[in-house]
Amino acid sequence: MEKIYARGLFAKRNEKAPEFVICSLSVKTDDFTQFLKENTNEKGYVNLQVLKSKDKGTLYAVLDTFEPKASTASTEIKKAVKTQDNDPFQNGNSDDLPFN
Repeated sequence: MEKIYARGLFAKRNEKAPEFVICSLSVKTDDFTQFLKENTNEKGYVNLQVLKSKDKGTLYAVLDTFEPKASTASTEIKKAVKTQDNDPFQNGNSDDLPFN
């Protein structure tokens, strides 16, 4: 999968900064605004990951394109449970329930 770099967003770690400061971010407004417009998902978000390069340890941001896949096994189990004929809650037959 090809990395899509966050155009106009720059992350930099200052080694002299306190440990709780992870990195500083700089935004080139025009470039990053265009990147956001081009990569906004259907819910209105742009998800990014800040990564560290293997060679120099340089920080950079990429578009997070991960999309979870629906589990077909859990969907089939839910369908099977909902279609049981002897379920008093599904069929409105609550005469057999001990707390009526």
